[in-house]
Amino acid sequence: MSNTRRRFLALSGAVGIFAFFKNIPSAVSKVFSCMPTTANELGPFYKKNSPVRWLLVESTDPSQRLVVKGKVYASDCSLPLPQATVEVWQANEKGIYDNTSAYRLRGQVLTMEDGTYEFETVFPGSYDNRPSHIHYRISAVGYSTLVTQLYFQGDPLIARDPFASPPSAAARIVPLDKSVSKWKAQLDINLGLATGIENTNDSQGYLALASANPFENSVQIAFSNYASGILKLIVYDVQGRAIRNLFTNTQSTPDRQTVEWDGKSDEGNDMPNGLYTVILSLNEIQVGKLKIAKRQ
Repeated sequence: MSNTRRRFLALSGAVGIFAFFKNIPSAVSKVFSCMPTTANELGPFYKKNSPVRWLLVESTDPSQRLVVKGKVYASDCSLPLPQATVEVWQANEKGIYDNTSAYRLRGQVLTMEDGTYEFETVFPGSYDNRPSHIHYRISAVGYSTLVTQLYFQGDPLIARDPFASPPSAAARIVPLDKSVSKWKAQLDINLGLATGIENTNDSQGYLALASANPFENSVQIAFSNYASGILKLIVYDVQGRAIRNLFTNTQSTPDRQTVEWDGKSDEGNDMPNGLYTVILSLNEIQVGKLKIAKRQ
């Protein structure tokens, strides 16, 4: 991986909503009553199969220690999710990621019965004028896998960062308690029901929601190619018909982008409430697929 870091993301007959949710337990069918935690870029430095551990740093590391904790909730923002997997990774105090087999500053923890998680790390340094941040990837059975980032209040770089400055990121900018030797921060996470990312091919590109799902007036979809070729982003209805071409272009280099779907077809017709599938492809090969729900 080159030392020149790239950020691959920009803020970068339908089934009714009632039919979709009628078989979901009432405890989690309140999906419309709260806001799921919003997504953020995966970035080029994610590594699969990080070790299960709460301590991400060596005991001899002199860098400023940081303890991060929180809870993972279901889509009603109140039901805790035990045994959810929380993967985290970050740069060191100098803004450098460890990409070796040592998995330094990388790991995963499982949430407890009350949905809590905790890990100890170092305070991450900034790079490429990005604010300090910690990457998250959270997964739980029956819920959409969420890729996002944690930021810290008071960071002067947030205001001009395209990923941290939008209103959708506000809930992920948390206070930093520096009154103790090991600084403290807390991020609670609300997972959405399984209407988000279904699968991705991380070597070819990246697809994510950049706003709330389900949506009312519009939804933002973030994507990037990692390889060259013809990149397409198309919305399909539940019958598999292509109803909206959101993006088609030949991409010679990686490019992080975002588009907004206003819930209309290519002909400008308002589409009915229900489920839709968004597919990102590169050279006609599927890179990612996600499901979104339109409501009013």
